[in-house]
Amino acid sequence: MKFKKLLSLGIILSMTSSVLVGCSSSKDNSKSSDESLKITLVADVGGINDESFNQSAWEGLQRAKDELGVDVNVLESKQSSDYVPNVETAVDNDSDLVIGVGFQMNTAIENAAKSYPETNFAIIDASFENQPENVSSLMFNAQEASYLTGIIAAKKSKTNKVGFIGGTKEAVIETFEYGFMAGAKAANNDIEVLRQYADTYTDASKAKSIANLMHSKDVDVIFTAAGSAGLGPIEVAKENNKMAVGVDKDQNSLAPENVITSAVKRVDVAVFNTVKDLLEGNFKGGQVNVFGLKEDGVGISETTSKNVDKEILALVEEHAQKIKNGEIKVPSNEKEYEELQQIREAIKGYDYKELSFPVLKYNREVLLSVKNYNKLSKELGLDKISSKLEKYEGIIIPSSNSQEHINSLKQLKNYSIKNLNIEVKKSKNKNV
Repeated sequence: MKFKKLLSLGIILSMTSSVLVGCSSSKDNSKSSDESLKITLVADVGGINDESFNQSAWEGLQRAKDELGVDVNVLESKQSSDYVPNVETAVDNDSDLVIGVGFQMNTAIENAAKSYPETNFAIIDASFENQPENVSSLMFNAQEASYLTGIIAAKKSKTNKVGFIGGTKEAVIETFEYGFMAGAKAANNDIEVLRQYADTYTDASKAKSIANLMHSKDVDVIFTAAGSAGLGPIEVAKENNKMAVGVDKDQNSLAPENVITSAVKRVDVAVFNTVKDLLEGNFKGGQVNVFGLKEDGVGISETTSKNVDKEILALVEEHAQKIKNGEIKVPSNEKEYEELQQIREAIKGYDYKELSFPVLKYNREVLLSVKNYNKLSKELGLDKISSKLEKYEGIIIPSSNSQEHINSLKQLKNYSIKNLNIEVKKSKNKNV
């Protein structure tokens, strides 16, 4: 049994002092000139050829091997019961860093981190309430990339029906679901989004059957976030001459005429940068690292331009910039999505440009003061949702005759919005 395992089991006192000479209980990442860092990737079910996040993680590790000279290894999990023994094996192999791929590995990584505090760990798509000091979490704002693909799907649909297929109903997968829905609704509020979970990340035939059923209901674009199971809907898109949206990595090569775009998570970049930090002595455990559009950690695939018109791409870029600068906060779960839809419905009929979540746009001619907010909110239909605005950074009040919008937002983050009274002063010939 390895020393680190003996240490974790609390039997160090039974070892002789001679055994302890030259040993250390904390990982020293400095290696001799002829000794490379050892990095082990524990892949989720689906394997490193899943054309999805496992493969992307492995590609990042291969890049680290080529460019940084580290020693890399992969342990593939055939089923969830393989997580714990694979992580144990990685530790036993004296890995300097063990990387777990996917949120389903959270318990295995968390327990191993506690048992082997001298080993560094990283995990993709998972964080912890009490983040272990030797674990770096690599998280992605997948909802932002999904939002952009939702815009594309809605604009490309000829039937006004698009679909979403998820692996299992988990928080990570919901970021794809609700981001996609929000983007589709932003492009076309009348679009219908059919949704179903396959309850698998490996059974491509099951996901294919769901996609076939959606196609029979006139859905012509399907976004699937279900690991290697997502290969099924792409296959059936080819068979039925429909459109598909890929996930995690650019999946256009699987069906060049059918995969119109992909919601890309740069897992490869996150893995490479984590290994690089370790090599340079900058690895920091106990942290949650989030990669979004702003950090170039997510986005749409480069091949999108093959099947998507320039006009749609321009709209996508406009929304992407708003997400990057904070004008649009993309919902990542059902609660946030429903709040967004409530706001959209509340101001329907007012003359405004597409509202930026979580704030509403206000006109240059509208002056705010601390009076008569209740009257205004009732007039605008905001009284029903005023409590939901409380946590948002600002409000933007639309004018019925509004054509111009000021660039800066009225920041009200230091106030409880629902308790504010706001007076609207009308300029010449302007009506609110």
